[in-house]
Amino acid sequence: MATAAEVQGTLQLLASRLAADGHYLQAVKCYTAILRQSMLPADEATARLQLAQLLLEHTQNLPDAKQHLQKADMLVAQLPGQPLLKCEVLAQLGRAHKCLAETSFQRQCYSKGLELCQQHISSSRGHIRQSSCCQPAAIVACWGWLLTC
Repeated sequence: MATAAEVQGTLQLLASRLAADGHYLQAVKCYTAILRQSMLPADEATARLQLAQLLLEHTQNLPDAKQHLQKADMLVAQLPGQPLLKCEVLAQLGRAHKCLAETSFQRQCYSKGLELCQQHISSSRGHIRQSSCCQPAAIVACWGWLLTC
């Protein structure tokens, strides 16, 4: 019998392949099934992020996408570290607010994400090895479009 982690991993792989093949609604169903299982907060936040991205890009279901991103944001806020995941959740949440014409919330998300990235760079200075999310170029790439909002 498969463990819960094996089922979750299999559903994750299936969802990724379905999305890559253009079967977005089936991928959404896989992510929905993943979220019915008990998981670690980082895993749940990642699944919610991936589900929300599908909903934003391939459906008209913006309120559900926003709801999943808000839950993911609450989950990652409690996690130590995980700056890249936190920034991605905030970027996508800002995108959802933009699609819903919620400009003030959009700017709040982008500003919070930029602040998080800047804090992470400041705390990472002096370390020999930095992850890609710590690099100033990565921040410019991820958050540069804030200026165009």
